[in-house]
Amino acid sequence: YADITRLFGWECFTSFYHEESLAANEGLSPDEIAVGSMLAGEDSRTLRFSIKAGEDLTPLIHFWGIFPHNADGLRAQHEANNLSPGDRVRCLIRRYRELIPKDN
Repeated sequence: YADITRLFGWECFTSFYHEESLAANEGLSPDEIAVGSMLAGEDSRTLRFSIKAGEDLTPLIHFWGIFPHNADGLRAQHEANNLSPGDRVRCLIRRYRELIPKDN
């Protein structure tokens, strides 16, 4: 989550969880609040965070070790919401790769 707040600000993070809280208060599960989505679990969460960030966060979430269960469906939902991977995530992942020693 620190990466999301660094890249997209606290507003992205807090508005995501505010929406989660409102949905829970209404008795909805997180999967039920995804915009026009038939995705579940991690895929639904990735889509909802991406919508808040304004770009596809799948590469960042994947980097963290959380893989899509329905990659085609998630990709289609990102396209439907006009979300594509952005330079901020790409640059962060490249920076992390530079931190890995080339030899042990």
